[in-house]
Amino acid sequence: MAVLPEWRRRGVGAAILNALVERARQRGMRRVALHAQTHAAGFYAKYGFAPDGEVFIEADIPHVTMTRTLSDGDRS
Repeated sequence: MAVLPEWRRRGVGAAILNALVERARQRGMRRVALHAQTHAAGFYAKYGFAPDGEVFIEADIPHVTMTRTLSDGDRS
């Protein structure tokens, strides 16, 4: 996911992430994963994602896989 610079720090990223997590929950998924640019890992950590594995390069940018386990009562 990406947010244009002029829309950052306005809750847009959080709204997108929460909507995606909710959609995954509605589809019955119990675990979700994403590739986070390492500089953005702290953002995802605030929403319950944890690093899972080593840093790797994707599109010439350092990334880390991050995962989150979902539960029925869990609301982003």
